Amino acid sequence: MEPTYERFDSEASYLAAIDLVLAQARSTVKIFDADLAKMYLEKPERIALLTNFLSTNVTPQLRIVIRNHESASNIASRSPRLIDLLEHYGHFFAIRQAPENLLHLADCHVIVDSTHCARRFHIDHARGALIIHDEEQTLPWSKRFDELWELSQPWSGAKRLTL
Repeated sequence: MEPTYERFDSEASYLAAIDLVLAQARSTVKIFDADLAKMYLEKPERIALLTNFLSTNVTPQLRIVIRNHESASNIASRSPRLIDLLEHYGHFFAIRQAPENLLHLADCHVIVDSTHCARRFHIDHARGALIIHDEEQTLPWSKRFDELWELSQPWSGAKRLTL
């Protein structure tokens, strides 16, 4: 497939980019965001994409790092569908919280299979890029996510799910 790099500058284009990227998922989905609010992961169409990914692949990995600790505590109440996925596919799915010293990071991204990416340059602005079939452009962000994952701690809300 021919690599694609397209810029976007609207909320609608950002959400369309997320949907395009999630539809490509075969092995890994890596999400980095402040609190998942502007990604609207709770929307039925995005939950359907994530459910399809988790249920039709042999060993899928869905990993989410959130950085806003105040909002993180509300994920369970704001995102019941996402929490249902976590409960059903917990062996493939984990949420972590970025450490305090990384709260200044302002970008957001959804990275799929280290080849596709929907990247928002700053949480407060709907500008970003959609990258499809381009490992060279996506790999640095995937590696950065892996570093953030290692520095992050398990999401505090996960404890409530196991009680």
